[in-house]
Amino acid sequence: MKPTILGILLGAVMLPALAQATDEHVHVSIHCKTATGKCKAPPVPPVPPTPPAPPAPPAPSVPDVGEAGAPPALPPIPAVPGVPAVPAPPPPPKLPPVSAEAHAACAGKPAGSALTWDLGGGEVMKGVCAQRNGKTVFVLRSYELNG
Repeated sequence: MKPTILGILLGAVMLPALAQATDEHVHVSIHCKTATGKCKAPPVPPVPPTPPAPPAPPAPSVPDVGEAGAPPALPPIPAVPGVPAVPAPPPPPKLPPVSAEAHAACAGKPAGSALTWDLGGGEVMKGVCAQRNGKTVFVLRSYELNG
């Protein structure tokens, strides 16, 4: 029984110290002196104060004079200039005749052989050797003029 009373008294002594550490305005002290060792229940703690009301939301800002109405009208879009007509391509260069030397270069080759003949001055003839009238001749496939 004495340990119970001692525990209650020790709790009563410590309770004010704990209450003082958490809230400076609340002080609780319990003194229990009974022969039976049973004390009354401690009083109910006070109801905590209600928290303050939250602040009112800020008032909406007043729009500027320019923002109050409709936005100004856009200026008219300028006309798109017409697309010029595509110029006509230049006429193709006049093809020179196939020289006798090109036909002579095909004479010793089988039909279907590719041959490139350089005329000089940036002119190049490309073609194949083919059989015509019993002879192997040069048949022009492309002509390049780089000059």
